[in-house]
Amino acid sequence: MTGPLAKITILSTMTEVQLITATWCGRCKTIKPEVEAICKMNGATFTIIDLESLDEEEAAMIKSLPTIRVRAAGSSDLWTVYTTATLDAFKQDLTAKSLAHPAYEDF
Repeated sequence: MTGPLAKITILSTMTEVQLITATWCGRCKTIKPEVEAICKMNGATFTIIDLESLDEEEAAMIKSLPTIRVRAAGSSDLWTVYTTATLDAFKQDLTAKSLAHPAYEDF
């Protein structure tokens, strides 16, 4: 196969973003569309996780809501954690990751 379809490495397989929320959290509802749009624009996998679905140990590590966690997709590395106070840093970091890993790569 030749042409653009021959270039297969897709960024969405490189970065995983989780938005930790709660049904009662107004700020979570407000920030969700923005985080989702940032992920889509940068090709990251985006998942919403309700705080109540986490086990007790993992939930205890969440210090504020909403919490945004980022790591390489499929990785067991520690998450990089962002809050609403560090949302600008999240945007910059995710954009930097997408620039470091172009959406397509020649074989």
